[in-house]
Amino acid sequence: MKNIQFVTIAIFLFLNSQAQGIYNDGARIVSQSGTYWVVSGGNITLTSTSATNLASVANLKIESGATLTLTSASFLTVGGALQNSGTLSGPSGSTVMLSGASAQAITGAGASTFGNLTLNNTNGLTLTDAGITVNGVLDLANGIITTGANTATIGSAGSITNASSAKYVNGKLAQTFAATGTKTFPVGKGGNYRPLSFNYSALTGTSVVTAEQTESALSGTMPANTVLLTTDRYWTISQTGGTNLQYFVSLDATDYTATNTVKLLKKDGTILSYATTTPNYTNAAALTSLGDFAVGELTCLLSTGPAPKVADLVVTATADATIKWYTAETDGDLLASSTPLTTATDYWASQTVNGVESPGRFKVTVTLNQCYISLATATTGSINASTASSGGTISNNCGGTVTASGVCWSTSTAPIATGNHTSDGATSGSFASSITGLTLGATYYVRAYATNDSGTAYGNEVSFTTATPVLPSVGQSYQGGVLAYVLVSGDPGYIAGETHGLIAAPSDQSTGSNVVWGCSGTAISGANGTAIGTGMQNTIDIMAGCATAGIAARLCGDLVLGGYSDWYLPSIYELNKLRLNSTAIGGFAADTYWSSSEGDASNAWYNYFPNDYQVSNIKSGAHYVRAVRSF
Repeated sequence: MKNIQFVTIAIFLFLNSQAQGIYNDGARIVSQSGTYWVVSGGNITLTSTSATNLASVANLKIESGATLTLTSASFLTVGGALQNSGTLSGPSGSTVMLSGASAQAITGAGASTFGNLTLNNTNGLTLTDAGITVNGVLDLANGIITTGANTATIGSAGSITNASSAKYVNGKLAQTFAATGTKTFPVGKGGNYRPLSFNYSALTGTSVVTAEQTESALSGTMPANTVLLTTDRYWTISQTGGTNLQYFVSLDATDYTATNTVKLLKKDGTILSYATTTPNYTNAAALTSLGDFAVGELTCLLSTGPAPKVADLVVTATADATIKWYTAETDGDLLASSTPLTTATDYWASQTVNGVESPGRFKVTVTLNQCYISLATATTGSINASTASSGGTISNNCGGTVTASGVCWSTSTAPIATGNHTSDGATSGSFASSITGLTLGATYYVRAYATNDSGTAYGNEVSFTTATPVLPSVGQSYQGGVLAYVLVSGDPGYIAGETHGLIAAPSDQSTGSNVVWGCSGTAISGANGTAIGTGMQNTIDIMAGCATAGIAARLCGDLVLGGYSDWYLPSIYELNKLRLNSTAIGGFAADTYWSSSEGDASNAWYNYFPNDYQVSNIKSGAHYVRAVRSF
């Protein structure tokens, strides 16, 4: 049996002993100078079933190796120091209230895990040797928790209530995320309460996120054209556990007034980068890594241009005088009127009257209150009938993130990126673009474009005219076969300013007059087209509606020749164009050739070469076959 030693005869633990109980599992307990003391080796279970009759102690001390456990729904108030060198634990339904009349502290390196923890002390609480964990509610009824080098951690099912400018966590506050969602971190420092909001939009597993406010300037290399807005404040956010992280963070920029565009700043090593900000100082796109955060602003307004040039400088001069601008007071370079102006730069002007230039120059210092995207359009090249190449160069993005870039084009001047355009994805430097879908012989206008959060900027405009191909003569080789016919005005499919027509296979697809049309007695839906331009669809419909191998349409539709696979059996009027030019095309027999034009269920049209003799005859008849393709 263990010895229980008392320094005093009685233990004055309870204000109202009828409502509470204490179970001594062989522990040694001491009440000394107002301290409830669990001695090494002790294991104490405390119960209290009434919120109005709390178990109350002046001070609480748990020695190394000792354990104090609160049961569910139990209450304990501590009016003085809480020294824990052992283990203090309680389920989520238990509550410990710290309600001293002077500043309180939790000392000792022991593990302090609370169900609910209420701080009701306007003088505050300090964690000196170890952190605390609250799995239920951390109620900041009164006072500030100062963590020092330690951390106050809230469990995944926990929450924080009653935070305000006089009731917050001064130091490291951690919250546990078991799923996506948003939690507020009521942090502050040195009397400045600036809570942040953290939202996991994607998370696998469990992540513990820790945040702390620091009252000093964020260090590191700033992005171009950017200064700190929160010049003496930043927030550190870190996490452990969890994968596939995507999150948004919202910061409180109270005390700071922005003049220009605001940017959320994130520190990656010694380099600061943008996390583009919404009006609530929240990153607009999800982030995946954590670090130090601050709020910054651009040193100038973003503008999509056009940027001012020397020609935009206006001075009052002698009547009829001509103004010239130079780079220096003496000598220097004469500046063209198209030279872009640069902020914080000196320009020197002279005037010329009656052909005599003044020997002296006066200085003008240019200060721009806007930042202009510098963007140039590349000269077009590789121009042919339907494609061309171009591109651009982004030499200054004003410190903003370029979200889209490429070139846009139109047959009208000043093309814009909502029309025909490429999406090349460059954020700075030079990029190349491929322009497609052009019409031969047409003039196009091209501009490079770049988009950031202020809008879309455009480069200089260039123009080009697509090549008009020089066609060979009918009967000469062209695009996998022999040029057979060029459409003229009045032909189906003719387009003014464009060149289209028929190309014939250089030889027959039959070995003689030995190929049938096929499926005699069966009407083929859709295969009755006779005009120029209907042969391809006829062929498709015949192959779909007649499964017989070796028929005229299938010999053409399955043909791969000269690198092309879009051959077909010509319609009767397409076939007639081949007959008219049969001598130039060559290789035709003085015999009959099938067309793809069906007459009825039992008959189809064929043409006799070289005479103009067209007949609808039985599908089972045998004739020659010559494939064509369109261009």
